[in-house]
Formats: sequence, C-alpha cells, structure tokens
Amino acid sequence: MGTGKEQKITITANSGLSEQEIEKMVNEAKAHAEDDKQAKEQIETKNRADSMVYQTEKQLKEFGDKVPADVKAPIESGIATLKEKIAADDTEGMKTVMAELEQHLMKLGEQVYSQQQQQQGQPGAQASEPNQQQQQQKPKDDGVVDAEIVD
Repeated sequence: MGTGKEQKITITANSGLSEQEIEKMVNEAKAHAEDDKQAKEQIETKNRADSMVYQTEKQLKEFGDKVPADVKAPIESGIATLKEKIAADDTEGMKTVMAELEQHLMKLGEQVYSQQQQQQGQPGAQASEPNQQQQQQKPKDDGVVDAEIVD
C-alpha cells in the first residue's frame, strides 16, 4: 500500500471439459472402484507382510538364543516363505503364511515368557530365604503401639 502497487491473483475455471466429459470420467471412476479396492487390499497386505518379516527377524535376533530349535525353525522357514510370496506378489499366499507365522510367534512368546518366569522365580526363591531368616531373628514386638487418639 505504501508503494502504490497492487497485486492480484484471479482463479478461473479453464479446464475445457464439457459436462459430458466430466460425467464420462465419473462413470469410469465408478466402474474401476472395485479394481481400486483390490489394488488397495493387495498393497496393504504386502505392507503388513513386509512389516511382519521385519518384526519377526528382530524378535529372532533378540530372543533366538533363548528359544529351542524346534520353535525357532518353523519361524525361520515361515519368514523365508513369506519373503517368496512377497516377491511373487501373491496376496492370498501372503495372508496364509502370515496366519501360520502368527501361530508360531505365539509359541515363541510363550517360550520367552515361561523362561522369564523361571528366571524370576529362581532368584526370588533364594531371596525369600534370607528374608525369612531376618524375620525370624527380629523380635515380633518392635515397640510400635497401634492407638487411636480421641479428643
């Protein structure tokens, strides 16, 4: 305003499409909606499969030494199969392998959880023995009186 110059932007519809062309494009979009839905499902399945491969490999690296080979082997073969299905872009195959792999991962989780429970249980049992000895050595009456003050 201080310089006296003015700038304007004018937006006008200048697509050049007639009503018939617009209607034709809308009808084509409706006709291909099912194809789009299938393509979306395939992409989402592939993304889930990639994520599952990554997460499973990460878990195997973290807990692999704590799990027996009979639990670990089906998971490793499932990962390899899932990678093949991803490379082949086989959506149904990916879904099947992912379901099987989830079952094997449940067993992995159970193994890891049970081992953690055992590890926590053993030191806990040893720690409770000294506590019991200390409690036996303490006199039961340590001078504390439970009382209520009435005004």
